[in-house]
Amino acid sequence: MTPDCTCRRYGLLCGIEDETLNHLLLQCCYARAIWFRILQRRQWDQRAPHADSILADWWPAAEQQLRARDRRRFNSLVLLVSRSLWLQRNARVFDRDEMPAHTLLEIVDSEWLAWLRCRRGTLREIE
Repeated sequence: MTPDCTCRRYGLLCGIEDETLNHLLLQCCYARAIWFRILQRRQWDQRAPHADSILADWWPAAEQQLRARDRRRFNSLVLLVSRSLWLQRNARVFDRDEMPAHTLLEIVDSEWLAWLRCRRGTLREIE
């Protein structure tokens, strides 16, 4: 899996396929690299999407493979990663700002930790 696919055509993350929701969030090599690494860090890499995954099918199927206590965190992670991929797509299209996958991974991990702290009530107000 190549984490540094370049997207130059129409601001796509990989520049290979037409821009669809499924391609942008799951099927693109850039997106799949993000998903694999994020899920691998949580020992959920067996649930990473494949090149032909469809969001409406993949998400509930992956969620059902998890223990009940992990499903809420998984769903939150799906939302966070999807949002991050969408924001990166917009940055490429509108600002011509291409972020390497490893940088996006750092941002997702940082936001994930903030989300967990919020959930636990330990996030202090930013002054």
